Amino acid sequence: MSNSNYADLVASRICHDLINPVGAIANGVELFEMTGGAEAEMELISEGIFHTSARVRFFRIAFGVSDSEQTIPTTEVKSIFDDCRNERVIIQWRVDQPMPRRELRAAFLAILCVEQALPRGGDIVISHDNGWQIIANADAIDADPLLWEPLAENEAPTHVSPTTVPFALLPQTLKELQFLPTVLISNTRLSLYFD
Repeated sequence: MSNSNYADLVASRICHDLINPVGAIANGVELFEMTGGAEAEMELISEGIFHTSARVRFFRIAFGVSDSEQTIPTTEVKSIFDDCRNERVIIQWRVDQPMPRRELRAAFLAILCVEQALPRGGDIVISHDNGWQIIANADAIDADPLLWEPLAENEAPTHVSPTTVPFALLPQTLKELQFLPTVLISNTRLSLYFD
C-alpha cells in the first residue's frame, strides 16, 4: 500500500471519528437550549458546531477513501454546501443527479483548490454536463502559477504543504478516474473542467 493510500485511510478515520462527537455536542447544545441558556452564547456555540460538522462532512468526501461503487444523493451534497455557507465564498451546487463518490472527491478537491484563488471571496458554481465544471467569479483571482500550472498538466506541484495538499491529491484522483483537466484563468474568473 502506498503512502497516499495510508493518507486516505487516516483522513477517512479522522473524519469518521470527529463527526460523532461533534454530533453529540450538537445534541447537547440542543438540550441546553431546551432548558434555557444564555441566548447570545448559545447562538455562537450552535453556529460554530453547525459549521464544524458541515466542514467535517465536506472533508470526509474530499479526503476520505472512495468506494468505486458508492454514489451520494444530491440532497446530501447540497446539504453540505448549505451548511458550510459563509459570507466570503458562496458555493452553488448545480448537479441534480446522484454522483459516484470517487467523482465527488475530485469535485470537492477542486473546490478546495479554487477557494485558494479567492483570497477576497467570490462565487463558485459547480455543474456537471458532459463533464465537471467548477467556475469561480470574483473581483480578483489570485491563482499561484506554481500550483495551477502543474494542475493544468495533471501533475502535483513541486512543493506541497498542508494548505496546498489538494493540488497534489486532485491530479492523482483525476488520473485514477482517467480524467484530464482544463484550466482557464483571467483576472476575475477561474474555470476548471475535467472529464
